[in-house]
Amino acid sequence: MRKNTVKRSITSLATVTVLLFLFSACQKTLPIADFSYNIKSGTNYATCELTNYSLNAESYEWTMTCPDGSTVNSSSYAPSFRCYQVGMYTVKLVAINRYGMDSSIKSFNVYYNGGGGNSGGGNNNPTATAYTITWLRLEKIPMLDGNNGSWDTGLFGGGNPDIYFMIQDASNSTTYYTSAVKEDVAESDLPVTWYGVSTTLEKGKEYRVKFVDQDGALDFDDVMANCIWKQTGYFSPGATSYTWNNGEIRFTVGLSWVYTKSDMNEILTPGISDEEQMDGDNTPISSHQ
Repeated sequence: MRKNTVKRSITSLATVTVLLFLFSACQKTLPIADFSYNIKSGTNYATCELTNYSLNAESYEWTMTCPDGSTVNSSSYAPSFRCYQVGMYTVKLVAINRYGMDSSIKSFNVYYNGGGGNSGGGNNNPTATAYTITWLRLEKIPMLDGNNGSWDTGLFGGGNPDIYFMIQDASNSTTYYTSAVKEDVAESDLPVTWYGVSTTLEKGKEYRVKFVDQDGALDFDDVMANCIWKQTGYFSPGATSYTWNNGEIRFTVGLSWVYTKSDMNEILTPGISDEEQMDGDNTPISSHQ
């Protein structure tokens, strides 16, 4: 009789243990990632705002991949981001809690032309109305002047050139950007790179890029080399860099594309986004869930 009592007790304990395990497992609710987006136009960019529909999540990780391959990240509940480039953006949301994670990925295209994209009537080979030079790398330049002498021959000269560059209009009447000086640059120092240029130029307008040797307060600066470009033909929308090479000078610029409010539209695939909360001219264009 006692054996049966012990047996029943063991069976009851096992049953309670299983029930507690099942109850505990039911409490471990996994997150569900979900979101929608709303695209708003701006003067020089679009803003993509997010609505977060995720369930059971304790934290969020957003990763937006831009058309040029660069990424932007956010851990906000419902961030927004600016879209300066034409092309496809992809956003991944990871919703996380203590028991696990879930992800959702959506994409959208931004393009110049205001047409209907793949749904009809639009331009599926986008272009842009402006571009930003983000960095410049000088790779080749004449290290001797026209008389085969050193550029630095003035009162404070005698060494290698102290090089800076300027971006001007074609007639030299307006200067849009003047870089910092790279001091005492020898041929063996090339290439040299200027970061943080951040100068936006108009498509279809001629500009002059001029490399100058800074000779000192009492000397005239010497123009080492320069060229004129017009952003048509040899800049492709979506390209992230362009190299100028005419045999005398060679340099590469980093590019970021800009489109205007009137030329912006959004096509097809659902999308999302990132970065900071934006303000300004935000006229709604479309929204998707």
